[in-house]
Amino acid sequence: MFVLPDSRYGVPAAPIFISYRRIETRAYAEYLYYVLGERFGGHAVFMDLNSIESGAPWLSNIHFGALTCQVMLVLIGQQWVTVTVPGTNRRKLDDPQDVLRLEVATALKRGIRVVPVLIDDARLPGADELPEDLKPLLEKQAYTISSAHMARDIGDLVKLLEPEISSRVQVVAEPVQAAYATPVAGAVPFMFAVNPGARDVIIVIAACATFVLIVYLFYLCLKSFRSQSG
Repeated sequence: MFVLPDSRYGVPAAPIFISYRRIETRAYAEYLYYVLGERFGGHAVFMDLNSIESGAPWLSNIHFGALTCQVMLVLIGQQWVTVTVPGTNRRKLDDPQDVLRLEVATALKRGIRVVPVLIDDARLPGADELPEDLKPLLEKQAYTISSAHMARDIGDLVKLLEPEISSRVQVVAEPVQAAYATPVAGAVPFMFAVNPGARDVIIVIAACATFVLIVYLFYLCLKSFRSQSG
């Protein structure tokens, strides 16, 4: 059963979620994360290995990412359907608690944009190969990334996502601030990164407060000196 992450470990809601199997498409996911982060900022992309701090609740952060993202990229390799639970012949997709199945099913149920990303010669699975909660994935237009043209294909995918994501990255932190009563660790630097206007206002206020404090302390010192002289 999923639970939301503790506020101490919560990560800002990222509009892009990368879903992948480590055993087959981790390298593609890492490269995709890097390129998307370069374009939209690291805060705009969620990938479990790169977005969750050490010691943070891994499973609940993944669920939070799936619940708050606006686009999910589902990387599908040739073994995506057939990967089994270690030591058994049972497919991972047949396990209702399989993390990848849960995250993709969550996104599909929310009705957000879900893009099946086919890696090299991978294909979309047949309806008879998927559990019921993943069958809506077959209704989505797929996108292909080939190892021979990986940079070009990923670059084109970024351009495809740009109109939808660019309008969201400036407010990406807002759901987190509203979701937790306790401030999220790292929230202030994140706010500064996406809202330079707020940063400038705070800097000016801090400078003015410091100046007033210095003048007041100088006045107290001068007053004390005059009293001693008298």
